[in-house]
Amino acid sequence: MGSKSNYAENVTLNNLLGGTVYVGLTTAANETNVTEPTDTAYARQAVTFTVTGSSAENDALISFPYATQNNGIVNMAVFEALTGGNHLYIVDITNGPYTYNTDEKIEVTAGTLTITEG
Repeated sequence: MGSKSNYAENVTLNNLLGGTVYVGLTTAANETNVTEPTDTAYARQAVTFTVTGSSAENDALISFPYATQNNGIVNMAVFEALTGGNHLYIVDITNGPYTYNTDEKIEVTAGTLTITEG
């Protein structure tokens, strides 16, 4: 199997993350399926990324609302749409995964959600 050139990695990230995308929490995820919390307070959050070379970082704070139920341990994924749509990346969070249970809020500071190609 071959690998992408640095140029191709940069183009891929810019094409997928060059505009507004949506970060969501996941209770389970793999390459084909993502399960999100069923909490009524939960919603994906709009985010933009700065792409530098073969990596991208979130530009601003990502803040999920306080949970109204126990959702358990969560990680994150990047989606193309606010609801429905496709997931683009499953993300390993710096200092994560998190718990997202009643009265807990998740915030990810700018520059700490990193996606890397290659």
